[in-house]
Amino acid sequence: TFTLSTAGQYLIDWSATIKNEGSTAVLSLGIYQVSPTAQYINYTNTGNTISNNASIQISGTAIISVTAGATIQLRNSSNQNISTVPASTTAVSLTITRIN
Repeated sequence: TFTLSTAGQYLIDWSATIKNEGSTAVLSLGIYQVSPTAQYINYTNTGNTISNNASIQISGTAIISVTAGATIQLRNSSNQNISTVPASTTAVSLTITRIN
């Protein structure tokens, strides 16, 4: 969970290596605004179905406008259980840059 203390526009980049913990499905991760209004702002999906116990790299980019004190999270936005894969790669990377 990240709180953006200054109002403005932010560039958010994320990347994660995730593992499907359920039946074959398309997997997705998204930027979720917890406050002031609870809602998904942006998400990205794997495009193809991923088998049980298979791993895949997924990444996305969003430009968002927020009010001061907005709280955001990177969430599993699919209807499937997933886990991160902390092997020799980076399990999750998230960069937030204020651009305006």
